[in-house]
Formats: sequence, C-alpha cells, structure tokens
Amino acid sequence: MGNTDSIEKMVAWQKSTEVAKEIYLLTGAFPSNELTGLAAQLRQAIVSTTASLAEASSETAEEYKFPYYKQANTHCIETICLVELAHQLGLLALEPYTSLMGQLDEISHLTKELSFGPLGYAPSSDAAIAQPDLEYYFHPTATIDSGASIGKDTRIWHYSHIMARAIIGNGCSLGQNVMVSDDVILGNNVKVQNNVSIYTGVICEDDVFIGPSVVFTNVTNPRSAVSRKNQFLRTLVKQGASIGANATIVCGHDIGRYAFIGAGAVVTKQVPDYALLVGNPARQIGWMSAHGHRLDFGPDNKATCPGSGDTYLLDQGTVKPV
Repeated sequence: MGNTDSIEKMVAWQKSTEVAKEIYLLTGAFPSNELTGLAAQLRQAIVSTTASLAEASSETAEEYKFPYYKQANTHCIETICLVELAHQLGLLALEPYTSLMGQLDEISHLTKELSFGPLGYAPSSDAAIAQPDLEYYFHPTATIDSGASIGKDTRIWHYSHIMARAIIGNGCSLGQNVMVSDDVILGNNVKVQNNVSIYTGVICEDDVFIGPSVVFTNVTNPRSAVSRKNQFLRTLVKQGASIGANATIVCGHDIGRYAFIGAGAVVTKQVPDYALLVGNPARQIGWMSAHGHRLDFGPDNKATCPGSGDTYLLDQGTVKPV
C-alpha cells in the first residue's frame, strides 16, 4: 500500500471521530421520550464505525485490515440510514442533517474502497477465518449486498435480495422471494412472508407482520419517462401492526400500532392504532387487540381481549389499553 492509501485510512478515521462528536452533541438535544432510543442507536452506529476503523489501524498485516474496513462500511451505512430517519421524524434540522450526510457519504466511499484491498488482492485462508462469524442465517440462493445491516438471529430464505443500505433488526424472518430496498428499516421480530417487495421509504417498527404478496408503493403518480427518485413518500408501519395477504399499502400513510389490515385491502389513508380495516378502498369495521382478537366494546366503552385478558378503553375514536 502506498502513501495515498495511508492518507485515506487516516482521513476515514479522523472524519469518523469528528462525526461521532457531532452526533453525540446533536442527539443530546433529542426530546426525552420514546424517540430517545434513536439517539442511542445513532451513537452506537457511529461508535461502531470508528471502532472498526481503529481495529483496522491496529492490525500489522495488511490482509487482516480489510474485514474491519468492511465492518466500518456497514456501520457507516447504518448511521446514514438512522440520520435520514432522524431527519424525517423532525429530530434533525436541515443544516446539521446536510452536514452529517455529506461527511458520512465521504466515509462510506472511503471505507468501501479500503475494504476491497489493493488490485488483485485475495485474502488468505487465515484472513478469511479472521472475519467475524455471521449472527444471522441466509439461504445460499439469497443475495445480501455488501453494506446491508442485518441483526442477530434473523433468517432470510430462498431467492430473497437485501440491498446495501437496508437495515434489518434482530430475530426477523424474511420468506422466499422478498426484496428489501435501500434505506428500508425493519425493526426487531418483523415477519415478512413470501413474495413481498419493500421499497425505499418504508419503515417497519418492531413486531410487524407482513403477509404474503403484500404490495408497498413509494410514488403516487409513477411515469416511466419521469424520474421521481427524489419524491419517494414515507410509509411507517408502527409496532405490532399486521398486514394481511395481498393487501396494498398506498404510500404516504402511517399504519397505527397493532392495527390489522385484512387480506386484499387497499389502504389509502392513515390507519389508527388498533384499527381493523378491510376492503377496497379499505374502511374501518372495528378494533383489534394487541393479541390479535376482535374487541367488542360495551356501554362503558371498555372491552376485554379474549386471548390475553387485557382491557381496552374506547375514548373519542381512540383505543388505548387500560
């Protein structure tokens, strides 16, 4: 490796350290509520990026450095996705968001170049063994693009494709022929059944169920001759929601916590927490418990889930557990 490579390594580490400081300062101003979990994830991702670069620097043999640069690239892409999410949620203003994205993009390019090694480089068997073991499973027919972030105990089955900037949490299950695009975020314990494409703009929180052949969109007025890559609309599927087989989710709408979308429904509007929707266009016909049972509210506006025994209150069109 020449002087240029050494300079690139130093630039990547220095920039990562600077971005880490900036992220720690910015996340300190995040509101003190449930969204603070995002602050912790952001800090962890950028610290992991910096730590991987430091590990690479500490290795004396060049061939042992490259796996750490690959790790750094993966963590950097995770940081990029989380910064994007923080901006979409209104936690990061435009100026710091733009600054962070510019710096992170440079780190991502540097770490990607460094992870390949010099032209003609092929790792020895010892170097290959030195790479960290995967904590998730994917079928040999699946394609996992370099840079994808996939959590522990996640399982990815036949002919699925996970793109480079996707983030998938722990304990997820992705069935056959599932495609997860760049910048998609799936939380922990998300279940995706066969033949589902999850496009850029979709965010699924923990415990979401996506049935077979569910359709997501990210543009409302597509034209082949008109590029709308900068006009993707967000779809947020909140914790515990279930989407039935062959349902279509028109982009730009949130699906509430523990909502239940019936098979074949076409969702064209916001969906409240615990709501049960069916039909085309989807209409609300009732309420569902977090345990997945229909709620029957009495004169006192209370209902008990027959599965869990939990009690729910219906108050001015909103359902909450008591």
